Amino acid sequence: MLSLPKPQHYTANVAAKAKLTDNIWVVTFALEHPSQLQFIAGQTMMIHVADNINRSMSIASSPRDSRRLLMVHDISPMGPGSRWTLGLSVGDAVSLVAPLGIFILDTTSTRKKVMIATGTGIAPFRSMLYDYLESGGTEDVTLCWGLRHERDVYWHDEFIALSKNYPNFHYIITLS
Repeated sequence: MLSLPKPQHYTANVAAKAKLTDNIWVVTFALEHPSQLQFIAGQTMMIHVADNINRSMSIASSPRDSRRLLMVHDISPMGPGSRWTLGLSVGDAVSLVAPLGIFILDTTSTRKKVMIATGTGIAPFRSMLYDYLESGGTEDVTLCWGLRHERDVYWHDEFIALSKNYPNFHYIITLS
């Protein structure tokens, strides 16, 4: 049985923030205290965005970078979490609890792996892909990513590069 890391409170600061599309933002958090997070690819973090309001966000970064966490956020709902993300500036302090969740890749299985995501649901799969491929995973893994419009596409070049560097990784993007 897999032993999951225990969740704990972290403080971090915003190390970088970038707009990827009209509605998609990526934020990088640098951990302050504790300064490192051990997590399994696919796990989430709970971020405090306002008084009595927390949002669960998938960690999009690889567990190999234990000092930084990457979050991708669709701000189109314009709820409290969206407004919080838009209001962030580099250097801002952030409070979070991590790691949470059990949506993780079974790396012990010798079966082909197929990942299907839409929109920002790509975040946990990005983490899983980097962890699996960089740790020497040899079974075929296929990522099918659906988005609505060409203007919604981000990380495409990154996944193309991964497919060129790892012959067992296959990437399919679909637009509806």
